[in-house]
Formats: sequence, C-alpha cells, structure tokens
Amino acid sequence: MSEDLDNEIEAIRAIYDENTIRPTSNKTIYIFSIPPQHDVSVRLHFPTTYPADDPPQTRGVESTGPNTAKGYGSHVLGLVDQVLESVFEPGTVCLFDVVQELQSRLSSGREDGPTSPADDVDDEGVATAAAAAEPTISMTAPPPPPPPSFSPSNSPKWSTSPPLTTLKSTFLARATAVHSPAAVHHALAHLHATDKKTAKATHVMSAYRIRHDGATTYEEDCEDDGEAGAGGRLLQLLRLMGVWDVLVVVVRWYGGVKLGSERFRCVGQVAREAVVRLREGG
Repeated sequence: MSEDLDNEIEAIRAIYDENTIRPTSNKTIYIFSIPPQHDVSVRLHFPTTYPADDPPQTRGVESTGPNTAKGYGSHVLGLVDQVLESVFEPGTVCLFDVVQELQSRLSSGREDGPTSPADDVDDEGVATAAAAAEPTISMTAPPPPPPPSFSPSNSPKWSTSPPLTTLKSTFLARATAVHSPAAVHHALAHLHATDKKTAKATHVMSAYRIRHDGATTYEEDCEDDGEAGAGGRLLQLLRLMGVWDVLVVVVRWYGGVKLGSERFRCVGQVAREAVVRLREGG
C-alpha cells in the first residue's frame, strides 16, 4: 500500500469511524461502507497506480443492512462508480470527495450525473480536495514572537467543536482564519495566554495551510506537541477537506487511560467539526 493511500485511509477513519473503510485479506481490496448509516458496503480495489494515474475500482457489493430494499445495494454500487469517475483527478487522493459526493446525492435524491465543475464547495461549505490545486510549496521559519499583551481588536475569532470525552480523556478543537505564519503564531500565543484550560492541557496539536499569490505558492506546517503523529494527521485532514487559510488546534486533556489509535479518531472528529463550523460562520 502506498503512503498516500495509507495516510488517506487513516484520515477517513479519523473523520468518520473505523467501519468506514477496512482492509481484507487481499492487500489491494478494502470494504467501503458509506457513512453515516453504513447500510451498504462495497468492495474497492486500489490499483498500485492510485492515486498517481488510476482511480479505485468497485468489485461488487459486500453487504446490505437488514432493512435495505431489494436491489438498493446494486444501485449504490453503480452510484459509487459514477462518483469515482466524476471526482477522481490523477495525482490526488479522492476518498474524502467520494464520501462527500455520495452523501450529498443519497440525501438529496440527486443520484445521477457528474458533479458540475463549479461545485467546488461541499454541502457543508468546505472546499473539496478535488477543487484544490496543489501549487508549489514554500515552507518558512517560525516568525518572531508577538508582543506579550493582547487586546480585543487583535483577538482571533475561533470556531469551536463540542468537547469529546472518551475513557477520561477530553478532546476539543478550534479553527480560525489565518493568512500568514505570523498570524498562526499570534493565534497560538493568544490561545495559550488567554485560555487557562488550554495552557494546562496535556497536548495542544495544530496544523495550518495558507495559500499565496493566486494559488501559485502555499505554506503548511503542523505540531504534535508530544502526541506523536497527531499534527501530521491534522494536516492531512486539512488537505483532504481542501481548505486553505485555516489554522486548526486540537487540545487534549489526558485522563490517565491510554487510547491507542482511538485518539486519532477523536482528534480527527473534533478537528473536522471545528473546520466545518468555521466555514459555516459558526
């Protein structure tokens, strides 16, 4: 399995849940269950040329729910084929876009025909990864520290997820608009200085993406803050959601019980909620 596919699957499972996509004994075939109901599962084959050249390919219906109408599984399988054909772009992972488009069509009854090229924003107001061209990357050194005092006029406007508590650990995410690394530094410093709970948190993970010069260059970076691998997963989430000029911060208060890979699902879930709320203006 390629690193791109590995990262994509981890991000999808973090955004939704472990049952959304799961491996089989065949290393190239996965069971894909359309969230949130998971009432239809199909087999997806990922060729070795994905995502560079070829899209995933369906290999039949795996299962349907007990209350699923006869023939609905085959109908959804055909719809998955349509969506894969319409959203895949060589060189770009597409599973997040596939899930979003399937959910949109199944919930609205718009179950045929490709997505319009103008539909570069999903039903939650988040630009899709397929619409986000990958320009030249430009990484920069951290900016100098901001002044120690803050005022209401320069306070970041955060969108906040509901807290998520599991096995005594609590996760909470915030997202805000940023347009420079200096703004990222300022927002993080402001959060630490003005929120006592964040200052006392076990981990404060973050990631950002900023686009410059008419999408010809961009900057992105992430921070684990001791939660190894979490920052990279946050950055991958932003890439899959296709968002730009956004900083997302996830805070974890450790409750004394190790969560294993479950912690990444929690990080992804609250982060996605914060970004969606930011795009919706909430």
